[in-house]
Amino acid sequence: MTFDVAYARYSTAYSDSLRVDVSADCGSTWLPTGYFKGGLSLATVGTQTAYFTPASAAQWRKDTVDLTTWAGSNVIIRFVNINRYGNSLYLDNVNFTGATGNATLNLNVLFEGFHNGSGGMTPVLLNTGAGANPSETDSVIVKLRTAVAPFTAVASDTTVVSTSGQATCTFPPAVIGNNYYIAVYHRNSVETWSAVPQPFLATTAYNFTTSASQAFGANMKQLLPGVFAIYSGDLSPQDNVIDITDQGAIDNDLFNFIAGYVVTDLNGDGVVDIVDQSIMNNNIFGFISSVHP
Repeated sequence: MTFDVAYARYSTAYSDSLRVDVSADCGSTWLPTGYFKGGLSLATVGTQTAYFTPASAAQWRKDTVDLTTWAGSNVIIRFVNINRYGNSLYLDNVNFTGATGNATLNLNVLFEGFHNGSGGMTPVLLNTGAGANPSETDSVIVKLRTAVAPFTAVASDTTVVSTSGQATCTFPPAVIGNNYYIAVYHRNSVETWSAVPQPFLATTAYNFTTSASQAFGANMKQLLPGVFAIYSGDLSPQDNVIDITDQGAIDNDLFNFIAGYVVTDLNGDGVVDIVDQSIMNNNIFGFISSVHP
């Protein structure tokens, strides 16, 4: 359930609270939904003693209540205003979203080493003998992480990214109506998170490729004007840093003429060579590492 709220605290000594309760027995008993805000956590504007009336959209906030526990039940919802000589409280646009189907994330992401020079990526799976589809690049793991510490992973999906950088992920319906960081994990790239937690609807889209600021800490590599990619070079074991340990793995495979679907093949052409070595060396020189909360 979502609703819009607008509230101004009267003073540090006098402020109100708002609680949302649910009843599954026609109001005979009530249970807390977990939503309880008061004072500054409830306020949408600064403290003021004058009578508050919201004057613009910026003075409203959309809040979410997770009713997953009562999915499939007939319930009554009540809003409880706990008044302690505070200021005016406003509610509007109460909406209920049925989460009967899975949540879909349409993702756009590119990997530095796989860049084809024109804003897309090479067919790595085909090049390395790991696949036969010329429109597929590689598999990735996408996790949804909570917006506050300890940033727990609540859902995960493994999917294949196309040569155009598009991927579709499917998550449980429980994620709908909540905000999560989108974290991307790839076998030879740096772990990368969305810049901020994203609100999840039944269908959500997120594009890492349009700006460095789409990633947490702006930790992206510019490939072309307006085209950005996740850094390549964090190999097994992936420790969130591109360093001489990763360099050593490439040097060994280069010396031994290793080919195929291996993590040391950073450009995805099926052969470990000096091109991969160059990508690695540049990122070590640039002190590239994962940046996330």
